[in-house]
Amino acid sequence: MNKVLAYLIEGLLNGLEPVLKGKGTEMKDSAVIETKSKPLLITRQQGACLVVSLNRPDKKNALNQAMYEQLIQAMDRAEAEVSICCMLLTTSSEHFCSGNDLSDFLAVEFKTADVLLGPKSSNALIRFLYRYRDFPKTKLVAVQGLVIGIGATLLLHSDLIFADYSATFSMPFVKLGLCPEYASSYLLPKLVGQQRAYALLILGQCFSAEQALRWGLVNDLSGSAQTAALNAAKQIENLSFTALYGSNKLLRAANASAIDQAMGLEINQFVELLASKGFKDKAAEFLAKH
Repeated sequence: MNKVLAYLIEGLLNGLEPVLKGKGTEMKDSAVIETKSKPLLITRQQGACLVVSLNRPDKKNALNQAMYEQLIQAMDRAEAEVSICCMLLTTSSEHFCSGNDLSDFLAVEFKTADVLLGPKSSNALIRFLYRYRDFPKTKLVAVQGLVIGIGATLLLHSDLIFADYSATFSMPFVKLGLCPEYASSYLLPKLVGQQRAYALLILGQCFSAEQALRWGLVNDLSGSAQTAALNAAKQIENLSFTALYGSNKLLRAANASAIDQAMGLEINQFVELLASKGFKDKAAEFLAKH
């Protein structure tokens, strides 16, 4: 697990040094160049499934504002296209997602009044959280390698989750001077129990794909998560789409109000912590060590 934490820190802090040294504008310019030079997402339709692969391997798929914008666009396409009944979120490389790109967190201004607008926020991260949560079609995810932070908590809002044996999970929010996000403070205790959720969310304990399967966080564990997910997509496309979407809505309705409330509380606290000395000190501390 020490190797996992080393990868985590490397992934989260890639690109962070210029910001901590007061060069935030240079960081944002390089992000624009990166977006133009290569696709941050690779999308393709396979049968009735839109396959969306995160494609930022040099950053272990750490998510930034540009990626969130493109993920929203992919969901808009999938929802509008009548021939698509489900979306598979996966990776084009060794790791699924190393969490949010902390350089974005230090360079992008988070205003409480704006982020509380939720789906109408100017912040792409906030809009993604609500768009993915409310996406009406079936959400499949295939993970491998690192599954960190938002890469792990978005699983709590997914319908079917497939893990490769290589997958390793961690939600190290408090270790970074932040707090749980994406309603994980509500959904994770319901899934794995209060004490285990505390260890995962507060202590940031890493856990394996085998543990994720045992605790009910993933549906299936295999040597090829993407193949297993695509096989499930084939089963889904043979269903009545009308019955499928109606059933999705029913299954999600029971927790909708509680999830909305938890997200509001978490976002409020998260924004406060992003501006705190504690978070900035933790980022600088990690950078000094690594």
